[in-house]
Amino acid sequence: MIYTKKTFIIFLIVFLLCGCGKENKVTENKVLQNVVESEQEKEIEENNKNVDVQEQVEEKNETDSDTNEKVESKDTNNKNNMNTNNNTNTNKQETNTNASENVESNVEVKKEEETNTKHTCTDADSGFVIWKNNYLKTNNTSRLYDSFDIAYAAGYEIASKYSYGYIVDKSPSRYSDDTCTKEVYILEIYVPQGICENNPMLYVPNNINIEGQHLTSVGYLKQLGYECVGKS
Repeated sequence: MIYTKKTFIIFLIVFLLCGCGKENKVTENKVLQNVVESEQEKEIEENNKNVDVQEQVEEKNETDSDTNEKVESKDTNNKNNMNTNNNTNTNKQETNTNASENVESNVEVKKEEETNTKHTCTDADSGFVIWKNNYLKTNNTSRLYDSFDIAYAAGYEIASKYSYGYIVDKSPSRYSDDTCTKEVYILEIYVPQGICENNPMLYVPNNINIEGQHLTSVGYLKQLGYECVGKS
């Protein structure tokens, strides 16, 4: 009987110990489960936050990309417009240059045609003779010569021999018609001022044959009524 009681007591102690151990283990398992669940919830929240941030970044990148495309498109349009304007200006300049070259070419061709088809006018050409007579009549102090050198030499000789002054135009007068062309140089002879009785400068008309008459400036003034006392 004593053995049985001892056995029962031992069995009871073992039973109690085993029961407490189970309760503690259950409690520990619940605590661990709660910790794991809490960590999982935190991880899920963090993942959700990361997904939201990534979506915002992607949306911003798409917006920036659209903006860059618009800017690039605008720059491309501006460059195209500038290239179009430059091409237009270049075409205008080339057109103006070509037009100018065509005008110059036409002028040169016309000059060549005139040179090839026309001869130098002489007194055998009636049109030139009529023009020359009208010119001498209208400009009655002008004398016509075929070149500047001839006109200058004639003026110099008259001035040296007969005490006159002279002027030769450097630019010629030009005549042209359908058959001939001619350039003539103008010589004018004048009496210097103050030779007789403080006379003014006087141009000698072209119908006065100075060399044929051996007419000096004093002689011409006497013909005009100046006394020219003591001078011949």
